[in-house]
Amino acid sequence: MIYIIFFLFSLGSLGRISFLGQQVNIYLYEIVYALYLCVLVAKHRTRPLSEHTNLYKYGGFFLLAAVTTFAVSAFSFSTQQNSVAILYLARLSAYILGFPYLLHHVKEKNMSGRVTRALLLYIILTTAASIVQYFYYPNLRNLEYLGWDPHQYRMFGTVFDTSTAAALYGVVLLFLIVLGKKYLKPVIWVGSIVVFSVFGALTYSRGFYLSFVVTLIYFLVIKHKRFMSAFYVLLIFGLLLIIIPKPVGESANLGRMFTIQARAADYQKGIAIWNTNPVLGIGYNHLRYVKPGAGADTANHAGASLSSSFLIILVTMGIVGLMGFVVLLYKLSATSQIAFYTLLFLSLFSLADNILLHPFILFMETFIIALGLSRVTSRT
Repeated sequence: MIYIIFFLFSLGSLGRISFLGQQVNIYLYEIVYALYLCVLVAKHRTRPLSEHTNLYKYGGFFLLAAVTTFAVSAFSFSTQQNSVAILYLARLSAYILGFPYLLHHVKEKNMSGRVTRALLLYIILTTAASIVQYFYYPNLRNLEYLGWDPHQYRMFGTVFDTSTAAALYGVVLLFLIVLGKKYLKPVIWVGSIVVFSVFGALTYSRGFYLSFVVTLIYFLVIKHKRFMSAFYVLLIFGLLLIIIPKPVGESANLGRMFTIQARAADYQKGIAIWNTNPVLGIGYNHLRYVKPGAGADTANHAGASLSSSFLIILVTMGIVGLMGFVVLLYKLSATSQIAFYTLLFLSLFSLADNILLHPFILFMETFIIALGLSRVTSRT
């Protein structure tokens, strides 16, 4: 079933099903993944919760904070608004609570190899889909009426969003750099790194550029003391930015200012909302119904979002929720090397966009962390 889930995951937004004017969106892979988790819960019952209890309690604390903030604020919203918010909360809970069961099953059945092969299948499918999209479907102008940005001459694969696609490319790159050499022949390993580096560059996402380079420099310099390697990475990355196509228009203009200004304005909106209830926030996730202009435009994909995952948590769950979120990320990052570097990259990226809370990222990181932790525990 793992292979089926990853195949459906590779469909990205092509497998998206929307309700209530796009206020509620689910994906085909989530349906199968939810069924898979139900089977695991029925099979393993409470045994997975007894393992790594110190780690799981932080996830439980964070979810308790999410439920509490929602319950306290629910009386200020309508039944339909609360119903939509509950679905956001249910998705987040499913990923966090499902993690111990996934990890337990991967360890018990010795499935780390199968999960790795499923990831490699996803990499192959994503490579093919991204190439086809870039050359034959260079923009999303025909889907603007559904709320998608056009992303003219940028790579977005099947995700239909350049930032999220860049985040997935970055996670794949880190997986290849940290673990890929153990599973791939040298030529294929190096070639895959080159391909996904080009993919990331063609998203023209400056948030990706900055967060990935910082993470990679940290990996090379702090972890391995490879100063010359870090220099060559910066040199190659600079050359890559020079040689990639520079189509006419703002979308691929690396000096564009309108996105920076839009994010700054979005931050101001978020802080203004947070100031209304700084301790517990407005409730997870009621954001669409208090964000200026978002409630009326249900086709706006950013209506229930802000320009930072951390800002979303702060606004919806207050200081209490943000503290729980940061501690949870810290504890998860300490589980393995791959967990540390992918979460560092995603956290840096999430300062400029809603990356960490996106369902595609939640899914991918769940399996990356489970794979990394299962490898660590299998060696102990």
